[in-house]
Amino acid sequence: MTIAPDGNTAYVTNSGSGSVSIIDLASNTETGRVKDYTGVEPWNLTFSPSGTVAYVTNIASNSISVINVATHTQIATVTDYLGVAPSGVAFSPTENIAYVTNSGNGTISIIDTVGHKQIGSVANYTYEAPRNVAFSPDGTIAYVVSIGSNAVSVIDVASGTRTEDIVGYTGTGPWDVKFSPSGQVAYVTNSGNSSVSIINVATGTESGRVIGYAELTPWAVAFSTDGTTAYITNDNSASVSIVEVSSNTQIGLVTNYNQLGPVGIAINPQRSTAYVANFESNSIAVLSLPTAPTLNPTQPTSGTVGAAYSGFTFTTTGFPTAAIGFSLGTNTVATVPGNASVPGGLTLDTNGFLTGTILNAVQPGTYTFTVIAANGVEPNAAREYSLTVLAAPPSPANPTQKSQPPATGMPGVLANSGGENNMTGYLAAILITLGATALLKRIRSVR
Repeated sequence: MTIAPDGNTAYVTNSGSGSVSIIDLASNTETGRVKDYTGVEPWNLTFSPSGTVAYVTNIASNSISVINVATHTQIATVTDYLGVAPSGVAFSPTENIAYVTNSGNGTISIIDTVGHKQIGSVANYTYEAPRNVAFSPDGTIAYVVSIGSNAVSVIDVASGTRTEDIVGYTGTGPWDVKFSPSGQVAYVTNSGNSSVSIINVATGTESGRVIGYAELTPWAVAFSTDGTTAYITNDNSASVSIVEVSSNTQIGLVTNYNQLGPVGIAINPQRSTAYVANFESNSIAVLSLPTAPTLNPTQPTSGTVGAAYSGFTFTTTGFPTAAIGFSLGTNTVATVPGNASVPGGLTLDTNGFLTGTILNAVQPGTYTFTVIAANGVEPNAAREYSLTVLAAPPSPANPTQKSQPPATGMPGVLANSGGENNMTGYLAAILITLGATALLKRIRSVR
């Protein structure tokens, strides 16, 4: 399986059905098969650096198919091809040539990729069953692994000649070889003794083996775009190893992997995914690759002094899921607006949910703080946010007071003060109480 340079399409060789599947990587679905395909038992394939054509090796029909990627159609086969049982194929990153390893007759064909024609063979190559080939990133050398002779050979591209073999190579059954993006190291998978050799490119020597690797039958290897991680498919372990390149150490296995016979692997940097071809399961597994986190810039909603905060979630991208926290040192809460401060009473959990009740002591205003997200992939994400705290609403007004009881002890009579009429009414009340009706009449007549 190989991914086109634009990251939108992948091709998968189907040796059993003699076809090449077209995979749409946006939807991860097979959209069809390469048209007019004539190869028998297609084995390996690669895209040209421009992505306009692809070459497919057909191990049973001793041919190299040329695919027009725009139309997904076989347009030719490589002419003057002299190889037998072609296996691996790689385009030079700098020249209009490709190398094809021929496991049947132990040769390396040199292909003119403009005219799609074999123009020669690598000189001084004498090993049996060359399996795969890879060009260095600068295109000056190529490595070829020979499963029949247990050798890793160095090809000088300018002269088209094998110049040496990797010194101190200890693997058996070498199957795949890949250069890191920096070109400083290369990994060789050794299917015979289930190991992964580390090649120091500058010295042309094996510098060791991947530490902690304990899987069975390593098959294919792929480096992440930044060169920090390598992924290795393990056929008989039905697993995919994750290797930290800086320490050349296996740091784990892809979790929840349940497919059988993983053999091929390709990385799509545009979508931060990897694709694994599984021979026994007849499937393509899609893996999410670790990516550094980012934080959504949406600002949190406002809150109110003394009130429960409605809640806000800071969201992230990246894989695996990042843990989220404040970047405030010891100043995690505050009652006065300012930088590096969070309103007192609010807390943030590791899932990014901000909640709580804003303290009564918090002053209204804008509080600015920094949130960080970390998932083990550098760099961590950090973003500044602002939260506005509103003043508490005023308390509701007191209800109107009721009339007070009479100031005097006279039952049912309101006290009055000031003025002649009031005084007369007051006396009238007294006289009525005493039953002096006649005297009341007399007083009124005086008025």
